[in-house]
Amino acid sequence: MVELPPRRILVVASALVALLFSPVLVWTVRHAAAGAPAREVVAGALGSVLLCGVPLWGAVLFARQHVYVGPDAVQVRYGERVVRELRFADLTEVRTTRSGAVESVLLVGSGADGRPRGIKVTRSQVQSLEPLLDALRPELGRRPQLRTTRGG
Repeated sequence: MVELPPRRILVVASALVALLFSPVLVWTVRHAAAGAPAREVVAGALGSVLLCGVPLWGAVLFARQHVYVGPDAVQVRYGERVVRELRFADLTEVRTTRSGAVESVLLVGSGADGRPRGIKVTRSQVQSLEPLLDALRPELGRRPQLRTTRGG
């Protein structure tokens, strides 16, 4: 399997959002140290979690997510753990979409357990969708009814 080179824009954007709202965290710490009323400190702590913690958590998740393509399957991994996999033979639909500058490929099929599965890969996640589309070409050549295109 070959990793699709990731784009780090989502990681950087999430980290910048957290940095932008870090004054809320500083305000909370200063007010807590100065003996502010508990209600203000709790409100500041909740704001810090929402405005700093959630974007940082998102940055970590985006940084750990990797898409791998093989000759017969696509995998999404978090770190080294495979969290989703679709074999090309199990595909029921391949949907390519372009909405403005956003391109994506949605793979729909069934997993090893027979339950419906989907993997969406966008250009905001990876530098290029071409390796994925190249790997899908033989399957789409055998089963052209899989492919649908939307947007323009």
